[in-house]
Amino acid sequence: MEPPTRQGTVLPVLGVIIASVLYSLKGLFAKKLLLHGARIEDVMALRTAWAAPLYLAVLWFQRRHLRNRSWPEILELCGWSFLGFWAAPRLNFAGLGSTSVGLERILVQSASAWIVVLSWVLWKVRGQGRSPVRLVTWCGLGACYLGLAVACLGRDGARATASPQGALLILSGCLVWALFILRIGKVQERFGPLVTTCTGMLLSAFASLGESAVRGHLGTLVSPPSAWTLWLAGLVVLATVIPSFLQQSGLQRLGAVRMGLLSLVGPAVVPLLAAWFLGESMSPPQIAGLLLVLAASVPLSLGKG
Repeated sequence: MEPPTRQGTVLPVLGVIIASVLYSLKGLFAKKLLLHGARIEDVMALRTAWAAPLYLAVLWFQRRHLRNRSWPEILELCGWSFLGFWAAPRLNFAGLGSTSVGLERILVQSASAWIVVLSWVLWKVRGQGRSPVRLVTWCGLGACYLGLAVACLGRDGARATASPQGALLILSGCLVWALFILRIGKVQERFGPLVTTCTGMLLSAFASLGESAVRGHLGTLVSPPSAWTLWLAGLVVLATVIPSFLQQSGLQRLGAVRMGLLSLVGPAVVPLLAAWFLGESMSPPQIAGLLLVLAASVPLSLGKG
């Protein structure tokens, strides 16, 4: 696949930035549902089940991309899609249950840094030519992780410091997502971003519904409380469907590292929205951590290699 020209990257870049902002609203909508009594597994199941019909329809119209594909190729598509579209968000939602939205979004910033680190690790393992990571990028990574550490040491809601379990779950989700972003590119070349996205979201829907069924919560999914409707609609449409297509399309055009760096934009605005919608306040260490992470995005962007 030929690399896109500078002129041809304008729309993908804008799409990734918009997707980053919209996808970052996921934590805000999910937290609002949790405050209304929803369980974490219910939020995951409702998010994917409500969106499933659309993804199924798109996959049906794109079924030509599945023809003449071997079972190993299809299994690879399903495996990586399941990892990126279910495992990573599930870990994130689990961590969100014990952290504030503001801190969750700061921690999510590390996904872009993990993409850079993992790309370097893969380069070392393969022994391929010039390192894809420049010195300025390493400086940005250092500032990013320092910011995360400072933010976790500050007061988070009623806790004196961040919940270690919650922070670890969110960071684990970021690591899984980074690995998915780095590995899904070759799969996308064969199946296309639409098939990849739809397959992942449908697998996520089945997994989430299965978890809710095992826990005996299907009744809530069939008839959710009316107080959830507005926030659930925002979670499904604004924070799931629209950004999922924009992000995967941008990944195909821009590559994993560049897309990951552009995605730093979205999480930066969510702590402010969380303070507005949820009444959350950020402690001074969290503010300092956020500023450090935002400052890190400059050398990361300059040194994307």
